[in-house]
Amino acid sequence: MAAIVKDDQTPLDISKLAGHLKTSLPKYAVPLFVRFVPDFEWTATHKIKKTNLKNQGFDLSQIKEGMYVLLPGSEKYETLNDDIYSNIAAGKYKF
Repeated sequence: MAAIVKDDQTPLDISKLAGHLKTSLPKYAVPLFVRFVPDFEWTATHKIKKTNLKNQGFDLSQIKEGMYVLLPGSEKYETLNDDIYSNIAAGKYKF
């Protein structure tokens, strides 16, 4: 999973993100889930606090921001909705 701080002034085309990541990163490094956050929480030593993000995972009931998933065989990220979430939880997708 990748968490991205989205700047409202810089447009991001989510439909092209998967293609860009697939050409820029090794296959194992392309995130299956992408979420946008307003900002990261920081420690006193200027490190990102990742515990809350890890605990939330991809659970839609805990996430307020947009969450996207790269489904197996897909070329672009799709918005994670309740239907896709339940299919992932039921094991219908093999990641």
